[in-house]
Order: sequence, then structure tokens, then C-alpha cells
Amino acid sequence: MNRSVNNVAFAETSHTALSLFEAGLNEEAYKLMKGSMLDVMYQGKSPGNFGMTTSYDIVGEIYRDFSDAVGIFSRVLVQGLFGIKPDALSGNLQITPGFPSSWNDASIETSDVHFDFHRKKDYDTYHVNWNLNNKLNLILNVPVLKDSVDRVLVNGEKANYKFIDYVGKPILQIQCGKSASYNIEVKWNGRDIQTAKYTKEIALDEILDVHLGSNQKLLSLYDPQEVITDKDTKIHNFSGKIIGELGHRTLFAKVMQGQAVWHMPIVINVNPPFEVVNVD
Repeated sequence: MNRSVNNVAFAETSHTALSLFEAGLNEEAYKLMKGSMLDVMYQGKSPGNFGMTTSYDIVGEIYRDFSDAVGIFSRVLVQGLFGIKPDALSGNLQITPGFPSSWNDASIETSDVHFDFHRKKDYDTYHVNWNLNNKLNLILNVPVLKDSVDRVLVNGEKANYKFIDYVGKPILQIQCGKSASYNIEVKWNGRDIQTAKYTKEIALDEILDVHLGSNQKLLSLYDPQEVITDKDTKIHNFSGKIIGELGHRTLFAKVMQGQAVWHMPIVINVNPPFEVVNVD
């Protein structure tokens, strides 16, 4: 029996959320993470528990004795939402928070690490305490709030940092060195990171017209799913004819704004040119 087909498994939904966090799609990842948690813990047959199957499972058995759901949800929380990924063999502790853009505060404490994030207007602070004997080199990758930086301090000292190309959003990478405790301060400067404007529901053979922000510059296009043809690219916008498969499709615009460069996902849902619907 193939349980991936037979059952609606919470662990598989959580794995999908983790993959979205890994792909830099934090907003979508958090919605799926939150929704699946509410589904299994509050709407399922074992309230407050991480059962194997969700309330959508047609069989209706929750399989309370299966622990796979607990393990993968722990990964989604620690490695996905908080982005904590120790690599002791390489001597590094890499943290890439996956918080939704509206969050101003977040905190987690495990047996190994204590992590706090606070934002007040253009000023971010991160506190990290590492509880193991081996000190690791902390690399903090923070989502960019504005397109330039006024200053970055680690434990009161100026730190090395750089903007790195990332998918979904621009990232500021901070080299924090080795310590048991870190207090990281980031003072942002410049303009807010803008989003592109385009029609997300579109029909096959229609023209997709994408307008970047006025402060953004298009560097290149990456279209692995071959979503558009007859591409017409300009500095602040691009267009193309929709081709290929129906359904949810994604292409990427490599964009520059100020010091920040990243691959902006253009996510659309391709519909048939004509549909026959029932009208009551």
C-alpha cells in the first residue's frame, strides 16, 4: 500500500512547508505550516497531538503512535521558520530566519540554542546563545528590509557583511565569528524593497506583463518551466506570451535595487483560454 496516495499525511505537508522555506518562499511556507498545524492539532481526532494523518484523511484514523509527524514538524520549526542549521563538522552555525515579513518579534529556545529577534522601525536586533562546548562560527543571513545598510554591529564591534543573491528575497549575510553569545544589531537605510506588479491569474496564450518597482532594475530572466515565449525585456519591466502547461507556474526575474540583488519569483496560475461553466 502506498501511503503517500492512500493517506493525507501531516509529515508530507510539513515537508512541503520546509521545502518552501528552503526555496525562500517564506510567506507561502508559513501559511502551509500554520494551516497544517491547526488542521492536525485542533481539527483532527487527537486534539493537541501531532498525529500521522490530518483531518482531510478519508480513512479517519489518526495513528497516534506514529512519531514521524513530531520529527518533521520540529525540523520545519527549527530549520525552516527559525532557519537554525548547525554544521559542527565544518565549524559553522548558519541561521537564515524564515519569518513572515510582518513579524517584528520572534524567539525560540532549545537545549542547544537560544535565539531572539526584535525589529523596531529600521532597527533589527538578534540575540544568539549557543549552549554546546564547541564554539561555532556564526553566519547570519537576514532578509533585507531596505536596499542599503547604515551599520552592522556584532557584540558592539563593526562586522563584515555583504548582500548575497538569493531566491524569493534579498539577503544580508553577516560574518559573526566564534563566540558563545552574540548580540547583532542591523540599522537599515535607503528605500523599502519593492514588489512587482502583474496579473497572477492568466490564460494560456495571453501576454504576461510584469512591472518592477521604480527603483529596481531587471538584470536577467530565468524560466526553467518555459512559461513564456517572445520575451520583451526592458530596464523596469518585461513581457511574454504564456505557453506550456496549465496550472501553477513560476519564473524568476533577477533584480537589483540599491545594493540588493535577488531572484524574484513571478508566480502565476495559467488557465484555459475558454472554460464552460454551469450557470444556475
